[in-house]
Amino acid sequence: VKTSLSEFSEILKRVSLRLYDRKEVASLNGKKWLKWLTLRDPNGFNWKDKGEILTLYPYMPEDKVDVKKREVIHLIRALKTWLEK
Repeated sequence: VKTSLSEFSEILKRVSLRLYDRKEVASLNGKKWLKWLTLRDPNGFNWKDKGEILTLYPYMPEDKVDVKKREVIHLIRALKTWLEK
């Protein structure tokens, strides 16, 4: 799960760099990154609350990661919906 979250976060960043100005996106991380995503999501997905696992779990020890499959699926659907717009 930890690897999947890291990869998802990386894909999300790459997509954002393609859609928006590099200067606006490249340096964002943590809560600022999630706030930026929330403000720009065309569907109003709350990345600040529901995307926190992307900024926390990739850096935690594997035995401390407790992510529900549905949480990851929710994030994937949010990104997919964004890309379809």
